[in-house]
Amino acid sequence: MPYDELRRFREAQPFVPFRIRTTDGQQFEVRHPEMMALFRHVAVIGVPEEGANEGVSLVSVAVIHVVTVQPVRPGG
Repeated sequence: MPYDELRRFREAQPFVPFRIRTTDGQQFEVRHPEMMALFRHVAVIGVPEEGANEGVSLVSVAVIHVVTVQPVRPGG
């Protein structure tokens, strides 16, 4: 089910930013559909880096470890 839910959020029209929570308590926000590549067993998420370079780090999350996927409310 997490794969289908992630796909539904990523492909929503219009796109709504969402937050992923994992079994170890990590949270990742996906603010644009291009910031996440989704495969059957892994989601690769672009996480903005803070600091001088302001680049993006890639984080791999096993889909089986996704606990919740929720829309991000404005200001939250």
